[in-house]
Amino acid sequence: MPDNIKKKGFQAYDFRVTTSPFHWNDDTFYMFSLIDISSEKRHKALEKIFFHDIMNKTGSLFGFIDLLKNENDIDKIKELIEFLDIINKDLTEEIRSQRDLSAAESGDLQVKIETNNSIDMINASAIQLKHHEVTKDKTIAVDLKSDSVFFNTDGEMLRRILINMLKNALEAVPVGGIVTIGCNKEKKVIIFWVHNNAFIPEKDQLQIFQRSFSTKGINRGLGTYSMKLLGESYLNGHVGFQSSEKEGTKFYIRLPL
Repeated sequence: MPDNIKKKGFQAYDFRVTTSPFHWNDDTFYMFSLIDISSEKRHKALEKIFFHDIMNKTGSLFGFIDLLKNENDIDKIKELIEFLDIINKDLTEEIRSQRDLSAAESGDLQVKIETNNSIDMINASAIQLKHHEVTKDKTIAVDLKSDSVFFNTDGEMLRRILINMLKNALEAVPVGGIVTIGCNKEKKVIIFWVHNNAFIPEKDQLQIFQRSFSTKGINRGLGTYSMKLLGESYLNGHVGFQSSEKEGTKFYIRLPL
């Protein structure tokens, strides 16, 4: 199961598998070969996802700019500028995210440890997605029973993990759905979690953290993979999830205090 994945040195592989029969002295044998295509799959996935997302956001950017050119109402102009600012920030974050994922896989990502507050962390993550397209007609709720804890970690990296968890949860719920984010202190750890009411089929649960796997179609799946890679290899935490038809799905990251 997902929680049993080795915590340190997490690595996902993609193989091209071939089998070839051959006969020897009236016996039939099969030659089985594995070719590591991890690098090939990674570059293909990164390029396809990156350019797809970037083109969508630049398309929205140009659309709002065209509206702005033909608008004379001051209030409407201010509103359009606000939307442009949101799209610009989202575009910048997308580029940084892809850059850091590439650096993380090659072992070149630098960790910047600083003091953070857990409540500020979940609020900032929720606010960042407030106007994102994935949040349209859906709600992000912050659990009011969350614990306020000061702790040391790379805040930007943790926010990226939580935002990925929120995006995945929002994509899983229907229009009108609610996604909840929260955090709780347990002994010497702080646990950040994101919950939604959708259920992940058992056959998919075993593949969740693989680089090339996604329930959203081919050439997706880097979101959950990056959570595991960043959270465990760089933040020294543990990333996992629980999913049932009765309780829904909860992704979490457990970090040492």
